[in-house]
Amino acid sequence: MRGQLLAGIFVLGWLSAGVAGASELPGKIAAMCVQGQLNALGYPVGTIDGQIGPRSIAAAERYAAESKLETVGALSAATAELWCRALAAHDPKLVAFLDRAEEAAELAGRSYGTADDFRYDIAANVPADEVDVIKRTTAMAETYLMANFGSGIPEAKRKRITIKIVATGKGNQEHGGGGGVATAFAGTKQRPFFDVAHVQWNQNSQGRGWTNEADSMKTVAHEYAHIWQGELGAISGSRQPLPGWVNEGIAEYLGYRVIVDAGLMNWENVRPFVLNGAMQDQLGTPLDKITAWPGHAGFLAIDWLVESSPNGLPALRQLGEAVGEGRSTKAAFYDAFGLELDDFYAQFEAWRPLVVRNPGQAFAIRPKLIMAN
Repeated sequence: MRGQLLAGIFVLGWLSAGVAGASELPGKIAAMCVQGQLNALGYPVGTIDGQIGPRSIAAAERYAAESKLETVGALSAATAELWCRALAAHDPKLVAFLDRAEEAAELAGRSYGTADDFRYDIAANVPADEVDVIKRTTAMAETYLMANFGSGIPEAKRKRITIKIVATGKGNQEHGGGGGVATAFAGTKQRPFFDVAHVQWNQNSQGRGWTNEADSMKTVAHEYAHIWQGELGAISGSRQPLPGWVNEGIAEYLGYRVIVDAGLMNWENVRPFVLNGAMQDQLGTPLDKITAWPGHAGFLAIDWLVESSPNGLPALRQLGEAVGEGRSTKAAFYDAFGLELDDFYAQFEAWRPLVVRNPGQAFAIRPKLIMAN
């Protein structure tokens, strides 16, 4: 008991005095920190979503009672940072969670680099944490495109594009928006849109291998990929010469690649998750006959093409530029990937029923594509 009392006095003093160089933690970052700590301690909070709800509060109460930690009061959104710091002081294994939270807070306080070039139309009720997620991911996506393709959205163009952010829960209600959580175009204009109160934003990602925030970041990167496709001339709000599975497959593929590159997802988790999505409503029919949103099947196709094509990842830029220059879809596809579009459809169709019968072996049984040469 004496040791616990001394530990409590130390924690209180450490919290009140502060730590040299420590960053103040924004609410969502602090909440995710303490949620991660409680999970690591064996007091499950459910999904780490940055929201202090009943499960998080109950887990904290149980831990406080069993560990005699009575120095920071009940867990709430207001006390999440105190809890995060107290737990890190109480158990050295939990310091890593605080370190990551402080890194995130420091990043949130910085300028957003290329993302600052865009114009923003942000509704008054949008939480600052969500704006931070969108701006950080926007900068990440631009960095990834420049590093891997040598082209992104030029600065002059960025300064003319508005990113609209709302929190209505109704999605994009504009003409052509379809109520979507996120879209890339408004009519013919590049104009990303995000509804951070939509049910598909901050999806429960439990079991996927990544956080809810990382899932939302993928959504942002997906739309940024569409904007980049538009910059290449391959797509607009009124013109889509490429098949839907190509457009959505590239955006989905690059969306995940951006977040994997940032270390927030693992490719070994991404591919089976996307495959599972494709199994729901897309792999019951040939690739070129899909009538549902084709992003998951498109991801599988683009992943296969990038892996097998002699041009590799740069083939995606080559395809977009060729279409933007007026080449036919079939000619652009052949030049970019090294095989005829119809040949690819045939090879995908040979693989598809094998996947449907044995999805657990889908990637193990996927052969190298037979190229034209």
